Amino acid sequence: MNTGEHLTTRGGEHVHDEQADHTPDSALTELRRRLEGGLARAGVKKTDLVARTRLGRTTVQLAFQTDGPVPSAQTVTALARALKLPVEKLLALQQVAAGGGSSDRPGPGRPIGQWDPHAPEVHPAGSAQDGTGSLGQRLLPGYVPRGHDRILAEAVQDAAAGHSRMLVLVGSSSTGKTRGCWEAVQPLAKQGWRLWHPFDPTRAEARVKTDRGDRLLVGALTRAGKDGRLAQDLAGGPALLERYQTGAPAARALLEAATDARRLGVGLHLPQAFLTDAAADYLHDTDWDQLTDDWAEKAYTELAEHVHGKHAPLSRITPRPQRRPPGPSPDSTPSPRPTGPVFRLADYLEQHGRTIRRHLCPTASFWHAAHTHLTRPDNLYNLTRAADTRFRLQWAHHLLHRAASHGSTNALARLAVLRKRAGD
Repeated sequence: MNTGEHLTTRGGEHVHDEQADHTPDSALTELRRRLEGGLARAGVKKTDLVARTRLGRTTVQLAFQTDGPVPSAQTVTALARALKLPVEKLLALQQVAAGGGSSDRPGPGRPIGQWDPHAPEVHPAGSAQDGTGSLGQRLLPGYVPRGHDRILAEAVQDAAAGHSRMLVLVGSSSTGKTRGCWEAVQPLAKQGWRLWHPFDPTRAEARVKTDRGDRLLVGALTRAGKDGRLAQDLAGGPALLERYQTGAPAARALLEAATDARRLGVGLHLPQAFLTDAAADYLHDTDWDQLTDDWAEKAYTELAEHVHGKHAPLSRITPRPQRRPPGPSPDSTPSPRPTGPVFRLADYLEQHGRTIRRHLCPTASFWHAAHTHLTRPDNLYNLTRAADTRFRLQWAHHLLHRAASHGSTNALARLAVLRKRAGD
């Protein structure tokens, strides 16, 4: 629920006769003209107004900007006083520009008293029975104020006095958040305040008007793929990102090593030994010097903790055994399985990492760990190509030989070409 100090219409009580013929656009133009004139007469800069008014620099800049939004009543009052301009006249222009006053164009939303409480999504608690025994109009039960209602009431009082406030009420589903906001704004109904619902236009209309609708939803659908775990992705994604950004240095180093491995072609199953050795050069010297003997154990424990949606940044997994029919075909020999635990990076973090690290080259410890611990021929060959394109030519040479020794036919063919070129 959104309320603002400029959403009221009081029958034009603050609008002087000289503003009666203004449209919202012309009122905004006149408001900015008077502010610019006051600024010129005072001989000060906009940066000086920031100090005088204690408003934000962006707030002051937007108040003078031609294509900027209508400044709030609080902003106009502060600027008018600092520039020694008539406060009431500027507030009258601001009210018309915001859609109030004598303008024919109404402000956003509609008067609070005209709303059905269920329209702004106050959950119905039940329905009344009419005389025929059928379900009648949905009614709201009596309201029992709680501790947070006092804070909401104070914010509403401040807004009614002309001071903007914004609060976010947080709680689990069906705990009375919307009902609390609805009750808080009721004192403003008698003063003619208007209420604008965040989904006006409707959810469907809002999505149609945006670029491909909800981009967050599009990303979640892409990551969910065939698993269809859409809700889990939406719930866990932001929390996973926060864990990555605020985690301990060792945990972040492991995640960055895992991200680089995935984006350069290593499979889903990342051996613990590889990640641990690869993470070394991802740590700053100061962080490296402060590591304890059990740093890796602590980091893996931290990354295994679930966030919303039952996701963990780095999860230990058990790979399913590959079962192929027996035969002499080249594919009948199974790839060597890694020894020790293996981990999987969360899909959300993998996609995020592919974006923010796409121009970065892995550290030396990464290539060394890959050459030492990875055994799957396709992983090794993919890293060979990645090292070659990043001009890590010595690592590309060694990884190519290791891929060939583990049965990569692509690596063997590549080595044959190189030997032929060398005259061998």
